[in-house]
Amino acid sequence: MSPLKRFERLEPERRANILDVAAEEFASKGYDNASLNQIIAKSTLSKSSFYYYFHDKLDLFGAVLQFVFDPDRLFDWGTLYDARTPAELWQRFELAIAASMEHTSREPRLVALGQAISQLPEALRQEGSVGGFMAQFVERGTRVFTHGQEIGAVRTDLPIGVILELVTTVNFVVSRHIMGRWSESDGHERATLIATGVDAIRRVVGQRAPSD
Repeated sequence: MSPLKRFERLEPERRANILDVAAEEFASKGYDNASLNQIIAKSTLSKSSFYYYFHDKLDLFGAVLQFVFDPDRLFDWGTLYDARTPAELWQRFELAIAASMEHTSREPRLVALGQAISQLPEALRQEGSVGGFMAQFVERGTRVFTHGQEIGAVRTDLPIGVILELVTTVNFVVSRHIMGRWSESDGHERATLIATGVDAIRRVVGQRAPSD
């Protein structure tokens, strides 16, 4: 049985305690500076039991992401799957981004953990439990942007894997920019930030008009 499978069999209250403590550590210090010793000291774990349940810090970080983020609560994918025109898809995409930002901004821990994800090297974002967490977004994103290609909203001169990598990279940068200014912005400014961010993504992966 893998370490994470053993962890999943712990009683829910103890599992939640460990993940809450770890989430606070990762949120306050980022992935690189988070201390396993601090997490162990503040939780119900011992050092030996940590390695019984997790391979390493990255394994724990992935478990925290799975615990804290719900891909379907964080982003309204369903409205994008049945968009019928390019304009409709990108309009719905902007509305979904706005709702996601508003939801995230109410929980500072989510903002900090999102920044921690964006600072991970690409190779680590594909490993182990972190890779499993990211795969949920890849699956949903593949469906959205493949549909976007089919209705002429997303460029077709690049494979869908490249499209997703571009969207992920630009979205991480844009999200850091938006969330860094969110608390100081009013409703109009926030709408402008989001529209500008979505425009940046659209310019990278959106289908160009024949005259472009």
